[in-house]
Amino acid sequence: MSSGVPAEGGPPATRGPLAGIRILDFSTALAGPLATGMLGDLGAEVVKLEPTGFGDVLRYIGPSVGGVSGPYLAANRSKRAGSVDLKTPEGLEIALEFAKTADVVFQNFRPGVADRLGIGYQHLCEIKPDTILVAISGYGPTGPWAQRPAYDGVIQGLSGMAMIEADPETHKPHNLRHTASDKLAALYASQAALAALAARDRGQDGQLVHVPLLNSSVAFMWVDGDGREALMDYDGPQAGNPGRYVTPTQCADGWIYIVAAMPAQFRSLCEAMGVAPKVNAGETDAAGKNASDASNASAMGLSEKLWQRINEKLAQMSVAEACACLEAHDVPAGPATWLKDVPSLEQLSATNYFVKDNHPVAGKILQTRHPASFEGTPAALSTQAPEHGRDTRELLEEIGRSDYEALKAKGAVE
Repeated sequence: MSSGVPAEGGPPATRGPLAGIRILDFSTALAGPLATGMLGDLGAEVVKLEPTGFGDVLRYIGPSVGGVSGPYLAANRSKRAGSVDLKTPEGLEIALEFAKTADVVFQNFRPGVADRLGIGYQHLCEIKPDTILVAISGYGPTGPWAQRPAYDGVIQGLSGMAMIEADPETHKPHNLRHTASDKLAALYASQAALAALAARDRGQDGQLVHVPLLNSSVAFMWVDGDGREALMDYDGPQAGNPGRYVTPTQCADGWIYIVAAMPAQFRSLCEAMGVAPKVNAGETDAAGKNASDASNASAMGLSEKLWQRINEKLAQMSVAEACACLEAHDVPAGPATWLKDVPSLEQLSATNYFVKDNHPVAGKILQTRHPASFEGTPAALSTQAPEHGRDTRELLEEIGRSDYEALKAKGAVE
């Protein structure tokens, strides 16, 4: 068994599948920076241009050490950072110089703001005709809500995410206790950027790509559409909340999740727990069908009495005992794990999924690798999310500017 201690350092330095791609990142908060951070994990060079002064608000969301919070660290690793005031003529000039060198530009201003600042799509195309601009916003550039402010909690409510988690008795909505909508938009935005790059490589022009948070969350949730939601001609019973049968089961010292969705899996669950799959004659399942034999229905449709017998058995076992027993019978199950304990999960520890490092400001840090591994073009993970304006002078020198001190005196950079 693995010790549970994450590996020190990252993999051997390699270029990664996106080597040679340069990303310019004007975005702040979570969705945009996380999208560009994902591309950086895959080997792209990401240059983050933060506002002068306060910088990216994500630095200060949650516990922070020296202006580096946990969310900022996760979303902004594998980047270099400059600090530029786009509202000064000199700052705007510098930003456009960087844009000339970028394959993809990201921003998450409210629609219209980038145009007013002078870094809108048309401005970028004037200096680089094949520019790809990924614009993340709450609701997109058109429609009656285009100018509304949007945050993750509001989007969770609008998209159906909160209601699908609602209390079954009171129907009070319940938001997921993490920034699900922002993270979903980041995933779709990084995918969209790669698709636009692929199109350009095939001879298409650059393009403007819009990624609204609302659309991203709705697309994600609509996969769970059932009954009259997705199948407009369906006239049968509604299935309700698709997660209502995926509930935790209490053991003697904690909780586990069991999802025996197939008949064979439920027969194996009954065998593991020493519970006869037969129930009383005439007893019906939740869908109103005869449930006299567990082989004819999955865990999502069997009687409450049968589940009660299984739960009584599990309540007498420790989590470790229950998981070992269920694994021996090939039943899908696992413990409900606190986030702080996730790095010690045997599978993640054995595969060195987590990386320990020392950040120059934040101190000891722990980060995940990119979830996808590329055997042909593996990318080295850089855990060093940059301090505010850390690389401004170096980045300016790379575009032929040697006037850092003069620009700083004018407030154009930091």
